[in-house]
Amino acid sequence: MADAAIVLQARMGSSRLPGKSLARIAGASLLAHCIERLGAESGLPVIVATTTSPLDDAIQEEAGRMG
Repeated sequence: MADAAIVLQARMGSSRLPGKSLARIAGASLLAHCIERLGAESGLPVIVATTTSPLDDAIQEEAGRMG
């Protein structure tokens, strides 16, 4: 499975709960929890896909911190 990866979609512009991706839960963002669990459970690389909207720059920064 060397050619496999997980693509996780995230954006800040949700109409029902804006900013949900970076909401803090137990000391970490929801995005961080998802990246950690998906990678640990599958052993595959996790790619975070987001939009080019300036609102989503924070998603890119958080994903960058996660590696």
